[in-house]
Amino acid sequence: MLAGLLLPSEGDVWWLGESGERVALREVDRAQVFAQVGLLAQDFPRWEMTAAANVAIGIGDRPRDMVRVRKAAGEADVLKLVDGLPHGWDSIVFKGYERGVQLSGGQWQKLGSARTRYRQAPFLLVDEPTSALDPHAEIAAFAGLWSLAEEGHAVVLVTHRLAATMHADHIYVLDQGRVVEDGTHEDLMSRKDGLYQGMFTAQAAQYGLTPVAGPVPRPRGTQPGHETAN
Repeated sequence: MLAGLLLPSEGDVWWLGESGERVALREVDRAQVFAQVGLLAQDFPRWEMTAAANVAIGIGDRPRDMVRVRKAAGEADVLKLVDGLPHGWDSIVFKGYERGVQLSGGQWQKLGSARTRYRQAPFLLVDEPTSALDPHAEIAAFAGLWSLAEEGHAVVLVTHRLAATMHADHIYVLDQGRVVEDGTHEDLMSRKDGLYQGMFTAQAAQYGLTPVAGPVPRPRGTQPGHETAN
């Protein structure tokens, strides 16, 4: 619904118009909404095309810009991989073709991230973007999201990886489809027996860590951005 792909059965989703007025999603030109949104879902299309096409399809109605494709791939940590393929960016990222190659789940996830970065939409909706990544790649992926927020993109992150939610400007906790808590990480950690506090503590305990409710330092080189986490 936030991306405009579905309309709410009740209630409203509002966007701000050019003059700051509220516009209901059901009344706005949805093509204009789509043009403002970048969506990276946990399950995204894996096109039986070249690596270059799989990134550039992020804005497939415009001529392909390979400089921008490579930049997006570098930001998603997949540039070195694609450059090293037998046919580089002309490799077809599916087995069974003459220039076909097989990518792992984590490599596909990075390629999907590059597709979203290539789109450069003002509003990014990201759903579990690191489910197939190793810990080092996951840290780098979330740092990349923080950098996008720094650049002025509005980022809505849907995740169960609560180490990432620590750095969000605002957190909404959903239980059975309803918002049951919201606030900053510090707010939610201060709530005794709160759902977020319990989940965060349980995840931290897996690594032998002691969670704290005080201010969380942002990664080096970042400033508070527009990231929100669910």
